Amino acid sequence: MTLASQDRIEQLIARSRAGDQEASNEVAAALYAELHRIAIGLIGDRPVGVTLQATALVHEAWLRIRRSSAERIADRHHFLALAARAMRCALVDHARARARRSVEISAEPSVETALDKVVLAHEAQAFDLVVLDDLLNHLAQTDPDMARAVELRFFAGLDLAETAAAIGLQQRTFERQWSALKVWILGQIQ
Repeated sequence: MTLASQDRIEQLIARSRAGDQEASNEVAAALYAELHRIAIGLIGDRPVGVTLQATALVHEAWLRIRRSSAERIADRHHFLALAARAMRCALVDHARARARRSVEISAEPSVETALDKVVLAHEAQAFDLVVLDDLLNHLAQTDPDMARAVELRFFAGLDLAETAAAIGLQQRTFERQWSALKVWILGQIQ
């Protein structure tokens, strides 16, 4: 997303918070589009069914955001934090349900959903979403900002600069902490 479009979203959010209904509608459309961009980033380069998979994930995340945030969205960073948490929860809940289904013995043939395909794509990328979720829960106990940073980087697709800004750190400081955190995470996963 370009800086100009980020500024436009910030302006729309401010107008929306002031009661401008037209701005509220534009904010919802812009944020939904950003959520879709994030979902495409999470799914990766899958030629078959990408749109449906991304759309299923976006719908689930959008519903979670709408249910969980009684307060209005304060700014783009607030939305991205909500989006990252919603994507994380949707994918992890689905991975857990899929794991439960895989151990159940059933006479009926298995029917894969679009979210099953997203979870499978993530599983093929190197690690288990449930393990990552457990690590993030543990990390949140000792360093909530870095747990949030992992969510923003992995589940919202933010780059280093955006993530540093979102958690309120100088980019260079964040990059040092991020390097150490990656080593810790990889050590925990292996």
